[in-house]
Amino acid sequence: MVFSSSIFIHFFLPVLLLFYFLAENKYRNYILLIFSLLFYAWGEGRLINILLIMITVNYLLGIGVSKLSGKLKLYLLVIGILANISVLGYYKYILFILENWQLYFGGDAYHSMMEEGIILPLGISFYTFQNISYLVDVYKGEVKAQTNWAKYTLYVSFFAHLMAGPIVRYIDVERDITNRTITWDLFYNGLNRFILGLGKKVLIANQVGQFADLTFDNHLQAPFYIYWLGVVCYALQIYFDFSGYSDMAIGMSRMFGFHFLENFNMPYIARSVTDFWRRWHMSLSTWFRDYVYIPLGGNRKGNARLYFNLSVVFLLTGFWHGASWNFIVWGAIHGCMLILERLFLQEKLSKLPKFIGHFYLLSFILISWVLFRANNLTESITYLNHMFSFEMHGNKEILLNFDNEIKIAFIAGLIVMFGGANKLLEFIESYFGKKTANFSLLTFNIGLLVLCMIYVSLTTYNPFIYYRF
Repeated sequence: MVFSSSIFIHFFLPVLLLFYFLAENKYRNYILLIFSLLFYAWGEGRLINILLIMITVNYLLGIGVSKLSGKLKLYLLVIGILANISVLGYYKYILFILENWQLYFGGDAYHSMMEEGIILPLGISFYTFQNISYLVDVYKGEVKAQTNWAKYTLYVSFFAHLMAGPIVRYIDVERDITNRTITWDLFYNGLNRFILGLGKKVLIANQVGQFADLTFDNHLQAPFYIYWLGVVCYALQIYFDFSGYSDMAIGMSRMFGFHFLENFNMPYIARSVTDFWRRWHMSLSTWFRDYVYIPLGGNRKGNARLYFNLSVVFLLTGFWHGASWNFIVWGAIHGCMLILERLFLQEKLSKLPKFIGHFYLLSFILISWVLFRANNLTESITYLNHMFSFEMHGNKEILLNFDNEIKIAFIAGLIVMFGGANKLLEFIESYFGKKTANFSLLTFNIGLLVLCMIYVSLTTYNPFIYYRF
């Protein structure tokens, strides 16, 4: 099990902050490192060995790559990449591969492996990509190899991003690890960001997620609009869950003097799938752009190669999210839509009123989220059939579960998702001044923190969706 939100907020983070700010600057990296490893060990126990082994292997590979030249340097890089992918492949994909092999070719390897049991280490998808990006950047000469094991271990294992991202590249935090300055403004900004992220997670994602789970995990016979409501709730849940966690990670990083890059930029206001992926999980999309799409040739080798590269990237994007055909199909349809937009759709959409582009994007995203959320392809198809059956008869009592707390979270989520909160703050600042806006934000955050702490203490429903990945 991972740290509960209650333990994290009431104990872990306050104690860490106390130790961190009482310590001399030269000891602060070690304090962060010890607390980060304790944080991971609490959730994973013996699986921390895998994390530490992979960190040490990549630390040594980075030094080796930096010292070699020519083909030997390239060979060592390839060995490093294959080693990282092999470990990720074993823990995350071996059962999926063996299951499909057994389905088509027979044998008993899948059942044998199931009996042995494979536990997916938390955060392995994230720290694998961080290790790979580090090795590639060292190979390209964009960063110097880190020769201090503790500093490299802190980069990979820093608790703020270890479990569920964002994917932090070494090039972006290299200076912060070695020499960072903490100011009151940076700490205050980080604390505000952390509280806003916590509010997104606890007060919106957790609430609407309960109704999403009800519609997806139970074989209901309900009117079609309930299925639409369920997938809208899931769209809100996954956005506020992951962007909330990213906000908390970015906020905590600032509280300790680090500067993580943004991971979300209001993706649901996009008017195309292309624009959506410029705004959604930006650390993942830029990782695939820089380490897969561009090395494959990007858009420099003609349209046919461009479309092939996009297909590869989004198949991998889907597969990265999980060992399931659902995720592969989800990635494939996103890749297909990007290709169609390149071919003709984006030009057509640019000539139409903006609301049509928004409607197109949201319709596609909601349909694709069904694939992302359902347990398998069969359930995805069944759910989509219900959505488009336009059947008005069925169990309408399910709406009784859409209670007042969920309704408030649902409405608040829609307002925040489409930028209403930002516009309100801008309005207050423009009409009443920056001091009033800052005071309003401070007052709001204090109330938000108190409310979150109450909810965290009283409720047990607190899933982090991206721990699955």
